[in-house]
Amino acid sequence: MGNDDDRGRLESLAKRIDLARKAAAPVTSGKMSEGAKVHTQAAQMIRVGSDFVAGIVLSGALGWYLDRRFDLAPWLMLSFLVVGFVFGFWTILRFLSKRTDDDNGHKE
Repeated sequence: MGNDDDRGRLESLAKRIDLARKAAAPVTSGKMSEGAKVHTQAAQMIRVGSDFVAGIVLSGALGWYLDRRFDLAPWLMLSFLVVGFVFGFWTILRFLSKRTDDDNGHKE
């Protein structure tokens, strides 16, 4: 008698655990909500923009430091700034070509 009562409670617990797992499982339909798409796109744009700015700032700072160290002002700083701009635009182009490839791959 006690065994059947325990078994029923265990089955009830197992059902509740299954329901909780299904409720907590992420949606696997492959479609994102519009809000999630906007947040993902915004995060990607922020990353690309920060990569662009960081490349320019870091290369300029390195050029400025090397100019002061080797007394070649302003040539190394200007050269490194050009390299930073090229790197920044290359990063943007790479991002845009990747997005274009992704968009073309998903269209049917």
